[in-house]
Amino acid sequence: MTKDNQPFFSIILPTRNNAEYLKGAIATVLNQDFDDYELIVSNNFADDNTEEVVKSFNSKHLKYVKTDRLYYYNGSWNFALSHTTGKYILMIGDDDGVMKDGLKKLKDEIIEQNYPDLISQPIVRYIIDQNRFNFRQYHTIEENNIKAAFERTLRGEIIVQAALHLVFKKEIIPDHKLYSIPYPDYSALPKLLYWSKNIYYSKLYVVIHGHMGKSAGSIFDQKDFKVIKKGSLDFAKAVDNLIPFKVLFHSNGYFASMKKALQELGLRKDIDWHLYFSSYHANLNLMKSYGNDIQSDLDNYYKELAKQPILIQLKVRVRIFLRKLKYFFKKPSVERLDDEITLDGTKYDINNIVDLSNLTEDMIVKMKKDLQS
Repeated sequence: MTKDNQPFFSIILPTRNNAEYLKGAIATVLNQDFDDYELIVSNNFADDNTEEVVKSFNSKHLKYVKTDRLYYYNGSWNFALSHTTGKYILMIGDDDGVMKDGLKKLKDEIIEQNYPDLISQPIVRYIIDQNRFNFRQYHTIEENNIKAAFERTLRGEIIVQAALHLVFKKEIIPDHKLYSIPYPDYSALPKLLYWSKNIYYSKLYVVIHGHMGKSAGSIFDQKDFKVIKKGSLDFAKAVDNLIPFKVLFHSNGYFASMKKALQELGLRKDIDWHLYFSSYHANLNLMKSYGNDIQSDLDNYYKELAKQPILIQLKVRVRIFLRKLKYFFKKPSVERLDDEITLDGTKYDINNIVDLSNLTEDMIVKMKKDLQS
């Protein structure tokens, strides 16, 4: 702890009805070779044995809080954030973990970089129940000009490597309402960029990011358009008056989150509608490639596009044409899975990921090189 007893890091861990994995997630944080942090486990009105799991740990670093009712993701995350006292905030999910030496190395790096407002970091992505680590490379643009990073984010460009696991200085947030609908992590991204004076792109691996069937983003793995539409009912309410289409596609949620953040920041700006319509069309084509009937949705798409200014219509149609041209000349390729490995034939899940937290950055770099060789 610092001299005034303020921890350097506050790690927030919102959870609901996922006690099975929560125990392992907590253990990775409390297993740190480091002392300058607090862990806020925030129970979003769970009706399983979450409280029992949390209270099974005895640590001065652990703080347990519980909501008085069930919140949507953004309300749950803001509730957890409101209980933090640290200088820097890091959020993890209940199927995530933290590298054993991650926090110590990150603090040293932050101090060395003169306490930046915002820190982006790479992550190790762990696929739950599929016995594998995933080292998929995320396309990231390192834009150190914070205003330019903000503008590019509104255009749909990925400026940070993991919006969920951004590390940020608590003092830059004017209140505890950082997270908004529909996707709390993406709605927080433009706000943090707008409030920050600088951003630092760390190369350290700190977070082990879990992905499982219950994860919020798992709907994007669906190939059945009917299933996606069925899951879009609550989403449609959240994005009302934000975007034309209410289907639960990732791009819809991203751009709706950007627009919501702009409204809450009180800015007279807008999202890039050219990229919004281009992305939606690409999503429809993906559904078609899986054998889904998209004709009625395509008809509605062009009706909505016709309401846009002529310049946007032209840009979108040119983009669609170029994409078709690209696929026409593209040679068929075999899908490669060389970015995924099994560790010594052993099955791991979040409950024994404490052992995996001993993986050092050097070990990860070596394994990535082995995969790419």
